[in-house]
Amino acid sequence: NKILGSELQSLRNDPSGKILYEPLCEVSWRVVGHVLSGILELEEGVDHPVSKEAVGQVKMLLNTNIALSKKFNEMRRAYLREL
Repeated sequence: NKILGSELQSLRNDPSGKILYEPLCEVSWRVVGHVLSGILELEEGVDHPVSKEAVGQVKMLLNTNIALSKKFNEMRRAYLREL
């Protein structure tokens, strides 16, 4: 109750809603991740509303996202080493 009370108090002190922005984004990304994982786990022979082309596009997007994430991490490490 004390934690919830302190969170509610901080919300009252921040009428712009910036405090809610980060948790809302995190929840949104988790939902998107679950949806994309569900699309990828669809069985081949089953009649479903998602076309094979859409599944291929999702796989391509996920692979691109992984590659960009790795590149970003490498660049961030290099930047921090320079500091």
